[in-house]
Amino acid sequence: RSGSIVSAQKWMLETLKMDCPDSIGMGVRNESELVSGMERNTHLELSTSVDIRTYAMIHLAHSLGLRPKEIGKITLDDVSFTRGELTIKERKTKNPTILPLPKQTVRAIAAYVFKARPKTKLRELFLTHSGSPLRPETMTGAIKKAMEKAGLSSTAYWLRHTYAQNLLKMGRTIYEIKEMMGHNNIQSTQRYLHIDTERMRKVLFDETL
Repeated sequence: RSGSIVSAQKWMLETLKMDCPDSIGMGVRNESELVSGMERNTHLELSTSVDIRTYAMIHLAHSLGLRPKEIGKITLDDVSFTRGELTIKERKTKNPTILPLPKQTVRAIAAYVFKARPKTKLRELFLTHSGSPLRPETMTGAIKKAMEKAGLSSTAYWLRHTYAQNLLKMGRTIYEIKEMMGHNNIQSTQRYLHIDTERMRKVLFDETL
């Protein structure tokens, strides 16, 4: 099952084309209201270390559906720039997961590591300007602030909800989405999806075959 999950994830990442501009905009493009809103209204100058860090975190939350706590636990050793992969050692499922990274997310992480991350022996990926590990609440606050600049009144978890909705729209089954989201049970996945009755019937019908 793990092989099929990774294959599905790779297929999804190829479908979700995301632009990573060099200077301005948090433009992560797809059909979602969230991303299009950011693209239209946000002009995040990637000139400060905080902006570059926030941009990388947004990419991880949007392209992989990671929780803020999961993003906060990522270390430099978990990221493979050459293979384009990210290892999540701890999920609610208790199993480590290797996820493929889209090229634009790799670029966003690399920009942070080589241009904005404080020089330190600490292995945590995301750090404060003083070089301490970034706390989840600081992370969610930074993402929320960026979303507010885009005219969106929501939380960082909206990125995770958008990720789940995109998977569903692309035809992934509820059980595949459950694995990609790192959920313990299918009920958690259903709550995230908020799917309409017709789509639910189609997906559930598929699952019973």
